[in-house]
Amino acid sequence: MEALFFRSLAQELALQLSDRRLERVHSPRTGWWTLRLQPDDHPRFLLFAHHPAIQALVLSDKRPENPLVPSARVMWLRKRVQGARIISVRTHWSTRRMALGLERGATRSWLIFDAQTGIALENDPPQWDQTPTPWPSLSEIRADRDIWKSHPHISPLLRKTLSLLPESEAGDLLVGLRGDASSIFVYENDNGPPLACPWRLPTKLRQGLREHQFASALEAAGMLAEDVFFRQTVQVDRTETWAAKKRARLLQRLQADEERMHRYRELARQAQLLKAKLYLLPAHERLEKVTLAGPDGQFLEVDLDPKRTILENMEHWFRLADKGKRGLAQIRERREEVLAGSLIQPRPFQAESASRAGRAKAAQGDGLPMHRFLSSDGFILLRGRNQKANHALLTKTAASFDYWFHVQQGPGAHVILKRDHPNQEVPEQTLREAAALAGLASSFSSAARALVICAEVRHVRAVKGHPGLARVDKTLCTMIADLDPDMESRLKATPGS
Repeated sequence: MEALFFRSLAQELALQLSDRRLERVHSPRTGWWTLRLQPDDHPRFLLFAHHPAIQALVLSDKRPENPLVPSARVMWLRKRVQGARIISVRTHWSTRRMALGLERGATRSWLIFDAQTGIALENDPPQWDQTPTPWPSLSEIRADRDIWKSHPHISPLLRKTLSLLPESEAGDLLVGLRGDASSIFVYENDNGPPLACPWRLPTKLRQGLREHQFASALEAAGMLAEDVFFRQTVQVDRTETWAAKKRARLLQRLQADEERMHRYRELARQAQLLKAKLYLLPAHERLEKVTLAGPDGQFLEVDLDPKRTILENMEHWFRLADKGKRGLAQIRERREEVLAGSLIQPRPFQAESASRAGRAKAAQGDGLPMHRFLSSDGFILLRGRNQKANHALLTKTAASFDYWFHVQQGPGAHVILKRDHPNQEVPEQTLREAAALAGLASSFSSAARALVICAEVRHVRAVKGHPGLARVDKTLCTMIADLDPDMESRLKATPGS
């Protein structure tokens, strides 16, 4: 996202967001965020996407589909910002950052949107430099290819634009960009996401692109959001481009395979020559090469694999020659299928979504006989009800960076604490709650306390042939858990939460 476009967008968003409330927080997928706002007579959803290659920020009347189960990060944010009122908006446009000042009762906090790193919640207001953004001269911009490093608002695209324009036009554009943008231009192509900038690209740069002009940054952002958040419902013609590219890739691979099979077929002549003279050679010796008389009386030097005997080389060549013969027939059939289109199907957007949903359900333990809990900090805790469920939780449901809990020196259930990523910090309270849930489903359930071990799942191995048994290679910590019988009912998750 161009910093100059972000400046215009942030100014318009500030007017739309002031004094509204955060009603709900969702994360449709990694790097995507949806904030449902009140009142709902305005565009109701604030959509945000951050990725090194593409970013989007927009107010919309529609939202992407949310997962069946919210992540621990979402639950953590909901607990802290849900119902808060937006009392102020701050921006640092050159680095594409925006902060919403939130108020909920006596508590104030700042929800920060960063185009590079995503969303963060801070207690203190951001300490961003509020001095006017410095602008380099036209000559400095044209002379320094890496000027974006010291002046992030001078993007490579802007520098390229200023380099292509005549000096007088480039100077006028640079002066004009220091003020508010009068129009936003969006450029589309068939091979990548659209691009928005507050200036019109020179003719050379916009060749092959479709140009759209908007009076406001929010309108332009809406078009970008369609491509980022709702891509499967627009630009259906991309399926044709995808199919053509896949056909070309398949044909290229078949061509390489065909050349390899022909080389295998050629080995048959070499093997026949060696077979005809084998009685004259030390068949069981390993040599690097042999010299043989060909059918025309000419002597030929044949290279051998010194790891094999002469006889083994000959047999190996015959096997490769047979493989080449069979492979050429299969390649001809497959090429006909590719050209007919039977091996190329349109991208199954809905099927992929269903597959992702299925993986998400498996990651949360859906379909397994298990108990599901939510810690007081919003982390998902899963506990198996029997040996089969314990085994499945450890081997199928848990990620390698999730935490595993079990009582020490005694039978009991496995408890998995789900994390979003390997570096995610887990509060002490959540760790204690997970340990207590492991103790309450063990042979120590009637005691006041239990000794519980915690380990990363990557250091826990299921014992083959013994469902429910596990071997721990490295423990993270050992905890003394207070066993409160009411904790299970207090943390028990309700369906759909």
